[in-house]
Amino acid sequence: MKAGDAQLECVFEVDVNGILRVTATERSSGRSANITISNAVGKLSTSEIEAMVEDAAKFKTKDEAFTKKFEAKQQLESYIGRVEELINDPGLSMRMKKGNKNKIEEALSDAMSQLEIEESSPEDLKKKELALKRAMTKAMATR
Repeated sequence: MKAGDAQLECVFEVDVNGILRVTATERSSGRSANITISNAVGKLSTSEIEAMVEDAAKFKTKDEAFTKKFEAKQQLESYIGRVEELINDPGLSMRMKKGNKNKIEEALSDAMSQLEIEESSPEDLKKKELALKRAMTKAMATR
């Protein structure tokens, strides 16, 4: 170290709240300075955080309802696709009784109509899927 260069002693302290305190002391003169650094800028207040938590709880309920409806709709669409493949299969279609095929087509039409209704609840969609499954099961059992 060259003569005349400052010799500094720095102490860094961080408390549990994330506040940084820095103290620097020049050894030869004993002069010291300190600074406190906190992350207060841009922080949310307690009331803002509580409001955000409440909003998240509200949206959670809506998200869960949306997810249930979406899953029920996807499941019904998938089953409708499988049923359409089966009733349009010439080999299977010819072996099926006309009355049974008509019942399946009617249940299929009801299910497709339910899909088009925006206000359909997951329960409504599941009921239509169940009705279609019943029609398919009866038709396949009485071939």
